[in-house]
Amino acid sequence: MHRLRATKMRGATEIAVRYFEGGEEEAFIFAVKSNVTHGLPLSLDDRKAAATRVLETHPSWSDRAIGLATGLSAKTVGTLRVLFDCRVPQSNVRIGRDGRARPLDPTEGRKLASRLLQENPSASLRQIAAQAGVSPSTASDVRKR
Repeated sequence: MHRLRATKMRGATEIAVRYFEGGEEEAFIFAVKSNVTHGLPLSLDDRKAAATRVLETHPSWSDRAIGLATGLSAKTVGTLRVLFDCRVPQSNVRIGRDGRARPLDPTEGRKLASRLLQENPSASLRQIAAQAGVSPSTASDVRKR
């Protein structure tokens, strides 16, 4: 809204806009990303507050993904995550910057893959990987061990 108000104060009748389609939280993340990359930079406290809000709404996002969105280091986001762990329900997976889900404890997927391979040794690695929620290369590694 500050750009609109500033434009009116200058006496201009038109302003360039970028339309955004999404929910309130997505709009918040878009706004934070935009403010981190141009214009008057957000203060460290503002960026930490934004990261805390993103942690509350997207707890499965990785520390690096949140850091990229808020202009903070992954280490700083990790510290914030620890501080607010009791308030925020934690997921057992993290969504990385590439959008892929990765388990916090990869041993569970490996154990499941091992059990599935024992139950059905002729199954393809892709089938085992899909059922266990691991990559085909992880399923291959489990088969070799």
